[in-house]
Amino acid sequence: IEGHTNTVTQIALSADGRLLASGSNDESARLWDLRTRTCLKTFLVHEGRVVSVAFSPDAKSLATGHVEKSLRLWNCADGTTALVARLRDGVHGICFLPEGDEMLASDGGGGICLYKVPRKFAPTSPVDTKKNSEASVVHWDRHEGRINSIAFDGSGGTVVSAGEDGTLSLTQMGSAVAVKRLNLQIPPRVSFFKFGPHDELICSDINTSDGPIDPSGNAWIQNLETGEVERFKTPIASPIIDFLLAPDGQTLLFAHTYGKISIRRRDRPAAVDIWDLHSD
Repeated sequence: IEGHTNTVTQIALSADGRLLASGSNDESARLWDLRTRTCLKTFLVHEGRVVSVAFSPDAKSLATGHVEKSLRLWNCADGTTALVARLRDGVHGICFLPEGDEMLASDGGGGICLYKVPRKFAPTSPVDTKKNSEASVVHWDRHEGRINSIAFDGSGGTVVSAGEDGTLSLTQMGSAVAVKRLNLQIPPRVSFFKFGPHDELICSDINTSDGPIDPSGNAWIQNLETGEVERFKTPIASPIIDFLLAPDGQTLLFAHTYGKISIRRRDRPAAVDIWDLHSD
């Protein structure tokens, strides 16, 4: 089948095997009828080489990824188009979710973005240049360097990504997309925060949650799985400079001003050990 005037970069088949899509370095994507070996449509927007193509599950739409970082959707019937996004690190792989209402794009920075499929199509001009990767529903990093290709398994529950770093990554879409949202109970004046050894959020403040500034400070631990919050009142009247949760998940270590360290256990909150190590 001939028609492109430069290298063909990627091809895709429709689910019924009747249509072939091709992307090319000639900046166009083409839609072919495999029974007659004829070109049905040529999709061209002058946004650089077409590096990836993918059919929607019903084959009514075609997604194209362009070297100018644009991710575009085409109506296969009339050739109208919609700009899905412009990725900051460039488009390298595309695939649709099985339901056809969302799609994934991999980029040159090792990330995968999930996008809603647009429903409004228009002629190829004027070109919308305002959209960018911030339009994604979710973004997660999977590789060092670019992701060359992405694809779903047969059930559509796992997306596989092949990276320039020589690795394959398997992402379970159910857990990756259905992010649990927690109402974090953050103290009003946070002095610092970090993560604990078991994905706890730990932080400290320099005042009580509902009163005036208290120089002794408070420590807070929030379990990011359950949302459960623990608050600890330190026994030393000096601000907390640092706060660690030991690998056992039980031992708390507080560094204070005036050279003091206090140690306590979550399972025995009344037992406190105070070390006076420094003069400042």
